[in-house]
Amino acid sequence: MEDHIATHEFWNEIVETRTPRGALQAAEFEERKFGNLIANGKTVAYVDIITGATLLSWSYQSPQEAKSQLSFFRSIYTDAIRRRAALHVV
Repeated sequence: MEDHIATHEFWNEIVETRTPRGALQAAEFEERKFGNLIANGKTVAYVDIITGATLLSWSYQSPQEAKSQLSFFRSIYTDAIRRRAALHVV
């Protein structure tokens, strides 16, 4: 049980320290078809599907880093969903 708690705390630290504010929610909203996460040059942005407005954006050092971060946002959200599904209330 202690290993599970330590793993959970480590994962939370990664999300909090390496995921920009709003990125996890943007990935969730993309999954729900409210908008799209896009990489455009050195920027990753969340764009509203109805208005086309950019609601959030993050800038990086290179286009490759932006694409990598976009992939990370999506994968961390997928991992969060998997972890929620694995939770058991005792």
